Order: sequence, then C-alpha cells, then structure tokens
Amino acid sequence: MTWLPNSLLGRNVLLLVTLIVVGQALAGLVFRQMVQAPFIDRLAITLANDLIAVRAGMATLPPEQLAQFIQAFNATSQAHHLGQPEAMIPLPVEQRLIRKTSALLAEQGIQAIWRSEAGNAFYVRLQIDGQSHWLSTVGLASGMLLPRAALISWLVGMGLAVLGAFLIQRRINRPLTQLVQATHATSRGEFIEPLAEQGPHEIAEVCRAFNRMQAELADQNQQRTLMLAGVSHDLRTPLTKIRLAAEILRDQADIALIDSIARSCHQIEVIIDQFVDFAGIGNSEPTAVIDLDRLIAELTQELDAPFALQLEPIPPLTLRPQALRRALTNLIENALRYAQPDYGIVTAAQGKFAVILVQDRGPGIPADRVGELLKPFTRGSAARNGPAGAGLGLAIAARIVHMEGGRMTLGERSGGGLEVRLELPFQREAPTAPRTDSSSKTPGRS
Repeated sequence: MTWLPNSLLGRNVLLLVTLIVVGQALAGLVFRQMVQAPFIDRLAITLANDLIAVRAGMATLPPEQLAQFIQAFNATSQAHHLGQPEAMIPLPVEQRLIRKTSALLAEQGIQAIWRSEAGNAFYVRLQIDGQSHWLSTVGLASGMLLPRAALISWLVGMGLAVLGAFLIQRRINRPLTQLVQATHATSRGEFIEPLAEQGPHEIAEVCRAFNRMQAELADQNQQRTLMLAGVSHDLRTPLTKIRLAAEILRDQADIALIDSIARSCHQIEVIIDQFVDFAGIGNSEPTAVIDLDRLIAELTQELDAPFALQLEPIPPLTLRPQALRRALTNLIENALRYAQPDYGIVTAAQGKFAVILVQDRGPGIPADRVGELLKPFTRGSAARNGPAGAGLGLAIAARIVHMEGGRMTLGERSGGGLEVRLELPFQREAPTAPRTDSSSKTPGRS
C-alpha cells in the first residue's frame, strides 16, 4: 500500500503508535461502559428521588413560603458553580443523566424540562398547582466527568508510550541501518571494520553472519590478487627473455617475424595488465577531493589524445583519483583504438551528479549488446578485428564508476558514434571506517 512508510523504522513506529492509540481508545471505552455509565445511572436515580421529594415538600408550602424556599434553594445550589461565567451545551454524559432522570420522573407523572445557565448549572421545571417553578441542580461536569488532571495524565502517558516505542524501535533499527550501509560499501569493493555484534539475538546474528561473509570475501580477494600478481610475475619473466632474444636475433632473422614476436609480447603484457587491474581496482586507494575538469585536461594531455574538451565548472568530487584516471584512460584508449574522430569529452553538473560524456564517431554498439559489453571478457566486433585485449576495458571502467557510487551507460551519440555516459555523485554515501589490516590491501605488481 502506497500510504505505508517505506522504511522498516517508519512501519514499526506506525504499528506501535496504532496499537497504543487503539489500546487507549479501548481503555476509554471500558471506562465509559463499566465505570461512568453505571455511575450516571445511580446519580440519575438519586437526583430523581431528590426532585420527587422536593416537589412533594413544595406542594405543602403556602405561596409566600414557596417563593422564599425556591430562592434559597437555588442560591445554595448555585454556590457550587462559581467561576463558570457562561452557559454551556450539555455534554454527552450530562445529556444521558438528563434523559435518565426525566424518564424516572415521568414514571411518577412529573414532566421535567431542563435548561442550562451561567455557572454550568442545570435547571429543571416543576409544575405545582398549574404554576412553573425552576429549581437549580448541582453542576454535572465537576462530579461526573474525568478530572482535567486525569485527562492530562492520560494524554501525557500515551505520549510517553509513543515516544518510548519510537526510541526503542530506533535503537533496534540502528544496527540494521549500519548493516545496509556496510552492504553498500561492500558492493563497491570497500572492506570495512566489522560490525558490532550486539543487540537482540537476531540482529547480532545477522551482523555476525555479515562479518564472516566480509572476512571470507576479503580473504578470497587477497588470494585472487596474490595469484594474479604471481602469474603476472611468472609470465613477464619469460616474455622479457623472448623479447630480448628477438632483439638479439633481429639482424639474423626475418625482420617481419621479429616484429610479429615483439607485437605478440606487447599484446600479452596488455592482457596481463588488464587482468591485474580488474582484480585489484581501488582496493587500497584512499579517496580524495579532486577537480574533475583539471583531471580530465591533464589526462588527455598526458595521453596526447586528440579530444575536444567541453568542460563546465564542476564542484569538487570526493573519490579515488587513480581509479577514475584508470576508467577514463580505458575509455579514451578504446575510442582511439576502435573508433574514428571526432573525439570529445563533455562534463556537466546535473542535479546530484557530475556527468562525463566520452564521445567518438565509430560504428557504435547495437542496442541489444549494450548490457553484454559491460560484462568482463566481452569484446565488440571492432575490437575482435583490432588490437588484442581481454575484453576488460569497459568492464573495468564500469566497475570503478560503480565503486564510486555512480553508474556508466553506453548510448548512441547524436550524429552517429558511441557516447559513454558516466554519472558520479557529488555526495558519496557515508562509508563505515575502512579496514586497516592486511586483508584489505592489494599487493603491488612485479
């Protein structure tokens, strides 16, 4: 249902508040039916008997004494209502008392008519010898209704119950919020300090399971990185020997064959670099505040890339600078290898994101292959016919952008070609403290 809060905290607090309010309403209903209603019925019987007795006594008095008696009787009753300056509409409980009393008087042949006046006093009209006489009765609100202090105490108690329920639920929900933040951090490749394994048994068990999972992921990541670093080292040694031997034999063998051997060695090194980069993206690099436009301008100059730059002023970003340089380098090199001019890089600030567009005039990518080409080890048709590679360039770039809390999409450039769109958030999700042990570090390449 759309009216329910989206968060678990909001839904639980709503449930608790509803239960408290319903409970208080039921308590009020029980009080009304079991305490107040019987009290009103007893009061109505007493009041009716008093009025019957007073009417009988008034019927025996001569006219002069009757007038004096009514004046003295009303003055005595009104003394109980001082401080109530205005007449009031009878409340439901008072109306019940009036109806019940009138019914009892009617059984004795007395037709009672009521009115309320200043002081919250209720007057009843009695007929004696054909003349109407108004008698004041005791004010009902002070004797029958829930005292104001009791009502305030009831409301304060309900408010405290709601507040207590909110604070308890927020305390229970806090480790869940930390778990969600830790999960997002882990999905970005960050390894954080273990969560506190405390609180209710179920919550502590979830945090304990998450800590075990993260420790296993960190261990697997370290083993994978060590393995790739070892493979990289073991492969580069014979490659270096092959390249050296080819250079030594350059004057004695076919030049074309020697050049082919050198190109193959270089291609193998490129593939090794991509494997190692993909395995160890940003694992140990700290974040820093960067000037995005300056980073792009410096990078294109270092790569001697003929890209037209349209750089709008972008607020500072907090991210891993070397990882972002790696992502942009991959995109720029892909464009230079597999596409044609004109090349361009555009930056803009759009809402909560800094947007980077890397553009070229190549053959583009079919719409049905966009998602596929962002997966590791997938190459486009132009790449398969061009320089060797492992199909990791776009996957590395997409993974880096995801680790920074953003997203990367491929689309068609206006006028033809490919447009790679990177969206990087200005406000990174507050991370939990990063791990400082060796399991979160990536060994350097040999």
